[in-house]
Amino acid sequence: GEFVRLKAGPSQCKRLGHIVINVTDFEKTNKFYKSNFGLISSDECVDENGKTCLAFNRVDQGKNFVDHHCLLTVPTDTAGLGHIAFEVHDVNHIFLGHEYLKNKKYKHSWGIGRHVLGSQIFDYWFDPYGFRVEHWTDGDLLNIDTPVGITSIAEALEVQWGVDSKDRKT
Repeated sequence: GEFVRLKAGPSQCKRLGHIVINVTDFEKTNKFYKSNFGLISSDECVDENGKTCLAFNRVDQGKNFVDHHCLLTVPTDTAGLGHIAFEVHDVNHIFLGHEYLKNKKYKHSWGIGRHVLGSQIFDYWFDPYGFRVEHWTDGDLLNIDTPVGITSIAEALEVQWGVDSKDRKT
């Protein structure tokens, strides 16, 4: 057996995992990325009339498993960056990064928790310019055989455990 003795410091990011963009025309944007970049929906959130108003999109690699989403488009009044998300090695690196950023006095946004849609363990912070950044790990992997999930818009912010979205700082 080996001891696990983690050193304090920043999370070691594996890669840029996904991006969330705020858009003023959801339908137009969703169609653009699906038609021109071959993205497909993993989960779609619908409004009270059953109309799709949010889509978690992934790359289509056929039978190969890929991340639950690489792009999420969120309808808002102003187009812009929602957040960027970096995958870290494991839950230890979520907590290491959390403590590191907290000790550096950066502003925390939301977390630590586990999303319902995508299932990632997450922790959100603000960078020095006010952009939201996320550390995440342990998300769903899907392929072409995975059916599209249809859910309410409220479920997009729900957590399986951890800090509730009502406490999220914007």
